[in-house]
Amino acid sequence: MQIVERVCHFLRKTIGTVKTDGRSLRLSRWKRRTFDTVFKFSNLLNVRTEVDTGHGLLRFECRTFKEVWRASTAFTKETGTVDWLTRTIVPGDVYYDIGANIGVYALYATCLMQDRGRVYAFEAYPPNVQRLVANVLANDLGDRVVVVASALSDDFHVAAVTYDVADAGASGAWTDRVVGRDTATGQRITDVRATISVDQAVAAQVAEPPTVVKIDVDGDEELVLRGMKHILESSNRPRSVQIETRPNTATAVSEFMGSLDYVAEEVHYAASTVQQIRMGRDPKTVVRNEVYSYGSS
Repeated sequence: MQIVERVCHFLRKTIGTVKTDGRSLRLSRWKRRTFDTVFKFSNLLNVRTEVDTGHGLLRFECRTFKEVWRASTAFTKETGTVDWLTRTIVPGDVYYDIGANIGVYALYATCLMQDRGRVYAFEAYPPNVQRLVANVLANDLGDRVVVVASALSDDFHVAAVTYDVADAGASGAWTDRVVGRDTATGQRITDVRATISVDQAVAAQVAEPPTVVKIDVDGDEELVLRGMKHILESSNRPRSVQIETRPNTATAVSEFMGSLDYVAEEVHYAASTVQQIRMGRDPKTVVRNEVYSYGSS
C-alpha cells in the first residue's frame, strides 16, 4: 500500500494543478501522455476480493477499504441475515434487496438460486450504485441481477436525499421525509431526486413481484413498506420479509406488517450490536433485523 501511495504522490506532484480559463485546455504532448498514464493507472487500483460462500465464489471489485471490509466480513457482520437467506431462498425465487449497498447479499442470493431466479438490487447512494454495477459485471450476472438506482418511498415524490459520506461501501442515506435523523452536524451532501414505490415499479413492469424481500434503508423502512402495500396484500405476496428497524420505527413496522397478516418469526442483530447488548445495552434501544412471514402461526 505504501508503494501505491508513493506512486500516486509522485504522479500528482509531476502533473501539478491544471489551470485553465474554462474555454480551452492547452497541454504539452508529454503532459497529455502523463494524464493518460495516470488515468489508466487509477483504473488498475481496484482490489479484487474473492469470497467463497460455500455455495459459489463471488468477486468484488473494491476501491475503498470499506468495500473490502464489507465483502470480507459478509458472513460474520450479519450472521442472522446470512442464515435467513440461506434457508429461505430457493431456485426460481425473485429476491428484492432494498438498500443493496455494493451488492454483497444480492450476489449471495444468486448463488442460492442455482441459475434460476432473479435479483433486484435497489440502491439510492450514487457511489454504491457504481460499485454495485461493477460487481454484477465482475460476476457475469448482468442477466440475473437488475440494479434499480432509485430512492424508494410510499409514492412518487420529489425528495431531498441526504448522505453522510461520499465513499463507496458506506451507508447512511435517507430522504427528507424521515423523522428523527440529525442533519445539523457533520459533513453532509444532499441531492434532489424523484422517488418511486415498489408497487409503482411492479405496475410499470420495471420489476417482477418478489417472493423474498430484505429492507435496509436507514430509517425509511416504514415509507418503503407503505409503498409496497399492494404487493404485500396480493395473492402472490412475498413469503418472507426481513426489515432492519430502528427504535423509532419498530412499533410502526410491527403494526403495519401485522395488519397484513404477517407474523414476526425472528429477531437478530449485527455483530457490533450483539456486543453492545452483552455490555448492558437495552435491546429495545438498538437497530435490529426482524423477519416476517406470511401465514405463520
